[in-house]
Amino acid sequence: MSDRENELSEDDFSDEEKEAIRRSSMINTYKLLVSNYDFSIFPDNLFWLLSDYNEDNVFLVLLDYFESTEEYELCADIKKMYDTFIRMRDNRASKKNTMIRYLIEPNDK
Repeated sequence: MSDRENELSEDDFSDEEKEAIRRSSMINTYKLLVSNYDFSIFPDNLFWLLSDYNEDNVFLVLLDYFESTEEYELCADIKKMYDTFIRMRDNRASKKNTMIRYLIEPNDK
């Protein structure tokens, strides 16, 4: 039996199951972000997460989803994390091609 035979396709799920998986992946991805990528929060070792998203837009996908479900407290948390992420990313980018200077005190004590 090949690995491909064990893979599931979208057709293997009902619409209700697809929505439950979508919801689970959104909630789990949110929990993972809030926990600072601590995978130990998933004790079952089997969980759904968002995939195929880069760091920049995972926040936007989550914001869009939780706005559509009117879960505004989660949106506020995600917005704070996104703003922090953008600040850190921009800060790293601005320092990328700059020389770092270290000040060393004379050791004449």
